[in-house]
Amino acid sequence: LKDDPNIEIINIHGKGYKLISPADE
Repeated sequence: LKDDPNIEIINIHGKGYKLISPADE
């Protein structure tokens, strides 16, 4: 994973979810 400002890692119930903002549109 690169340090992309459009990618946020959120931990839910111990699981890692990758939320990628639609900035590539």
